[in-house]
Amino acid sequence: MLNGCLTLYDVHDVEAFCGRLLDDHLNRTRGFLNPTERADCLSHLIGGVWELSRKWDPSHGVAFSTYGWRLGKFKIVDWYRVRYGRSRYGGDAQRNINFPHSLDAAADGSPDGAPLGATLPGEPGDFAPDSLAARLRALGGGSRVTAEDTAILRALAA
Repeated sequence: MLNGCLTLYDVHDVEAFCGRLLDDHLNRTRGFLNPTERADCLSHLIGGVWELSRKWDPSHGVAFSTYGWRLGKFKIVDWYRVRYGRSRYGGDAQRNINFPHSLDAAADGSPDGAPLGATLPGEPGDFAPDSLAARLRALGGGSRVTAEDTAILRALAA
């Protein structure tokens, strides 16, 4: 794959190092890559190990080969995710955490439901009227002391 032998710190042949790392990963996961996929993953891994060599700090007392082996495993997983998508969320399904929600649309998705904005508190620190916190406060389970509570406590103490 490489035109010559690339050496990074204590790793004398990066291509062979990455090949062993990839083989170890495939053996542990019982995975299989066809020759084209293997070459693509190996080139991604070699580039990733080279990037790791630029971040490695020898003052931490860990050999680069150990550092590259441990973090190289994540580079293989990165390649799988780029190539095949995230399997945790069902194949190519991506979890979109930045999806905007309209406060005017129905909270339950139905055309006649209450809008999401109606369930939000009116002022900072207020609770929505039908929320559990508002019900607990109405039953006396809230943590705020009102003027009426103070008056009752003073009357009882006197």
